Amino acid sequence: MARTYAPVLTAVWEDPDWQALSSTDHDVFVALLTSSDLSRCGVSLDLPSRFVPFASDLTERKVAKAFSNLAARRFIVRDPKTSEVLVRNYVRHDGMLRRPMIARAMAKATDKVRSPLLRRELAAQLARIRHEEPEAPGWKHVAEIVPALVELSDELFDELYGG
Repeated sequence: MARTYAPVLTAVWEDPDWQALSSTDHDVFVALLTSSDLSRCGVSLDLPSRFVPFASDLTERKVAKAFSNLAARRFIVRDPKTSEVLVRNYVRHDGMLRRPMIARAMAKATDKVRSPLLRRELAAQLARIRHEEPEAPGWKHVAEIVPALVELSDELFDELYGG
C-alpha cells in the first residue's frame, strides 16, 4: 500500500537547527517528506526539478539550495554518486519497527537503496532504534529481509552504545 500521510513532529518548531532554516527550506523538506516518491525507508531520487511544480515561486535553483541547506543541517543525506536522498530520521520518527507489516515494507525498500552512504545512515538509524526500542516487533522482518543491514547496524550499535 502506498503512503497516504507523513508524520511531522511538532517539536520540530522548537529545534534550533530547524529554526535556522528558511521558509523555503521548510517547504522543500515537507514536500520531500510528503512526496509520493519517498520510499518506506525515507529515500527518494535527488532530483530538485521534481519539486518545482509544487509551488508557483519554486525554481530548480531554490530547491537545490534548500536541499544543500537541509543536508548541511543533517535533515537529509544526499549521495551524488547514486542521485539518492534520505530523510535521515524518517524511519526512526515514524515508529516503523513497532508495526511489523510496515517494518517489512521498510526493509524491502531499504534493500533497494543503491547508495552505500545512505545504507550506512539507515543502519545508524536502526542502531538508534535498537537502543531505544530493542523489543520492537518489526525487528524480525528487518533481519529476514536485509540481514547485511542489520549486521552493519549491530556494528554501529556496538560503536555507539558499547555493545
